[in-house]
Amino acid sequence: MQFKENINISLISLFEQKFRSILTMLGIIFGTASVIIMVSIGEGAKKQAIAKYQELGIKNIIIRDKDLTDPELEEVRMKFSQGLSLRDAEIIQEIVPGVEDIAPQNESKTDAKYGDKSSRVTIIGVTPSILEVLNYKVDKGLFISQDHYDRMLKVCILGASITRSLFAYDNPIGKNIKLNDQWFEVIGIMETKALFTETVGELAARDLNNDIYIPLSTFNKRIPDENPFASEIKQFTVKMEDPEKLLESVRVMRSIINRHHYNNDDYNCSL
Repeated sequence: MQFKENINISLISLFEQKFRSILTMLGIIFGTASVIIMVSIGEGAKKQAIAKYQELGIKNIIIRDKDLTDPELEEVRMKFSQGLSLRDAEIIQEIVPGVEDIAPQNESKTDAKYGDKSSRVTIIGVTPSILEVLNYKVDKGLFISQDHYDRMLKVCILGASITRSLFAYDNPIGKNIKLNDQWFEVIGIMETKALFTETVGELAARDLNNDIYIPLSTFNKRIPDENPFASEIKQFTVKMEDPEKLLESVRVMRSIINRHHYNNDDYNCSL
């Protein structure tokens, strides 16, 4: 009887105070919905962030040249450090246990031109190993081969966004575009990559789909340095066999590079 009486009193109270009851119900509904929405947004952002970092490789260590001012760069060179170099990458591959592969790269911003269309891009000089190390995939055509690299050929692979900017829906493979006032033949198109909006160390946040890839050997021969004191390469990515040993490997790499750079603080290590 007591339970039935309590129910009746509650119903009478609800009907007598309809407005307050409606507000209370709305508060509960909207409050619950807000929590669900926020959790969903958080999970979505988490999955997106994981996807972006997986693109960089969960077993990778990024060694990147620091962005120094001209006076700082000149001072570092006067202290005998030549900056990041292919020799740094070679030494690490020779000495550090568990290195699976290394992908060096260089970078330069310039205008890419095709016909009457032009767009600002980042040219990335790479070796064939970048596909395996950074989990990059080609959508159409070919990627840089060892033959392209050895012969320093003027070939390029376009990111998804720059392909649309320059060619719309036309097939760019086999056509020539101008980079830094030099002609390069398009041999492939990269798959679309997740937009990388975070900064890792000094790995600047940018749209990777707007990059154009050429052989690193061609880059170092034909793309002029913006600064005479610039390093030989901008970055190299080290793929390790065992992700559990990344921190230990970073310490070893820092020790090696510090000795090779005469203890100049002119690079960053990022996991």
